[in-house]
Amino acid sequence: MGSMEQNSNRTFIHDYPNSNIITTIYYESSGKSHSRKYIIHLLGIYPSNVKKTKKTSKNCPEYEIPDNYKVETTLEGYSIICETNYLSNGTVKFVLNWTDSQGIDQYISNNNSASGVAKNFLMLLNKKTRISGTILFGFDISCLIKARKTILMPINRKNSFTTLTSRSQQNKRIKLLAKDIEKESKIILKQQNFDNTKIRYIELEIGDEIVGIDLSEVNLDFTRVRQDAVVCACDEALISRDGYRHLAAISPNLEREYQISNRRNEISKYMETIIPIYNCKIELDNIQNNSNNSSNSSNNNSVNPNFSLTNDQNGFCSYRSIKDLLNTLIPIWKKKSILNIGDNIKLKFGGDGHIVTNKYSHVMFTMCLLNEGDEVLKPEKQYW
Repeated sequence: MGSMEQNSNRTFIHDYPNSNIITTIYYESSGKSHSRKYIIHLLGIYPSNVKKTKKTSKNCPEYEIPDNYKVETTLEGYSIICETNYLSNGTVKFVLNWTDSQGIDQYISNNNSASGVAKNFLMLLNKKTRISGTILFGFDISCLIKARKTILMPINRKNSFTTLTSRSQQNKRIKLLAKDIEKESKIILKQQNFDNTKIRYIELEIGDEIVGIDLSEVNLDFTRVRQDAVVCACDEALISRDGYRHLAAISPNLEREYQISNRRNEISKYMETIIPIYNCKIELDNIQNNSNNSSNSSNNNSVNPNFSLTNDQNGFCSYRSIKDLLNTLIPIWKKKSILNIGDNIKLKFGGDGHIVTNKYSHVMFTMCLLNEGDEVLKPEKQYW
């Protein structure tokens, strides 16, 4: 069953690819119509360095020129075969083949444009008529354009994947492979009548390394939950960034390390908005004097004689608001039935510190909810 398509002022009647015959109807501005028949011998492909037709006016559309394209049509009573071929220097060779009135095969070529080779042909016949190269070659036939777009172009890679030493180069090559597999798989599945079907995951064995390619559509909610779980597991198990990177390298099913780092940064920024960290300045001059006086009059061995409070410690203190912590934690405790309406909130405050150098010391104050019972003995139940 044929179909009808319209492109600009040309209408195409065809049943391509079931039939290689395409009929067009062209309308002039005066309303006069012309018909032309095309017989497609070779569909051709759009190369990576594809050229486009030249514009004859500002509003004239441009069309991509295929390589290895062959089509048969008529011009001035002659049956001619139009061909396009890309040369090694990237230029396009336009060729017209026909048989003259004496039965001799003739051809003419032009490396500038399709209109140029058409003009040369008409000059040989001493004709003063003109024809557009786009119309003669059928570069604007929409069904052929769509068919070429579905053809997977052969890719010439200079280096083998196994010879690539840079991880970034390998990742780029794998991404290109994934795009080609996804594009080609859709065509194959459609040809095999697999409706609503797509490939989600492919696992490749490259040498001794297993590489997984995930082609599934990104579900942001599911991805975020999975990444949050990985961040939580790494924090609880004290897995470093490099450690997780090595682990993900041997297990393609794991999230990539850079994705986990990005998610960790997002979580940190979000936590800063709901439970911000404030900085404050504490003057220690009076405390230092009192400490010096007490050290001179006391023989307490618990005081490190090499430790001294200096002005370098003045002003370096950070804290979180207990109110901000409770605003975040109370809804969680209520949801877990740790706190119920009417319960008294029992908080315990503690702290620990250690001397980093002979000049600096760290002290961290924590808070826990005694309503949790024995759970307060777990480190993750201590909030600072």
